[in-house]
Amino acid sequence: MHCYRRVAELLRRRYGKALQDLIPTEASRLYLWGDDLHAPQKVEATRREIFWGDSLSWFGRGDGLKQISSQRTDSHITAAT
Repeated sequence: MHCYRRVAELLRRRYGKALQDLIPTEASRLYLWGDDLHAPQKVEATRREIFWGDSLSWFGRGDGLKQISSQRTDSHITAAT
C-alpha cells in the first residue's frame, strides 16, 4: 500500500494534471494489498486524495468509496490527451 502511494505521488508530480488516475490491475492486488483487510479501501482513499482532490479519511467511508469506484471506468493509467 505504501508503494502505491509513493508511485502515485511520484507520477502525479511528474505528469501533473495530465495523469488523471492510477488504477491497480487485478494482477497487482496480491502484492499491493498483502494481508491488510483494509488495503482496498486505503488504495481507493489514496486515489481519491491524489487524483480527485478528496482528502477525506477512508475510515467509515466504505460504501461511498465502492459507489464511486463502480462509477469509474477509466483505463489503468489515464492521461489527458
